[in-house]
Amino acid sequence: MITLGDLIFQLFAFFVPLTFIIVIIVMMRSSAKKKTQIEKLEARIDDLERRIK
Repeated sequence: MITLGDLIFQLFAFFVPLTFIIVIIVMMRSSAKKKTQIEKLEARIDDLERRIK
């Protein structure tokens, strides 16, 4: 027979590692998006610099 305490512990033991994995994935995707945005901005700046000269 499963008690309420055992059930709560099982859920906690399942969701804690899952949460860490999700956080890592979100951080990696966010980092990739920021990198892409920076590259686009650098390209625009380079284009503007060429137009000025």
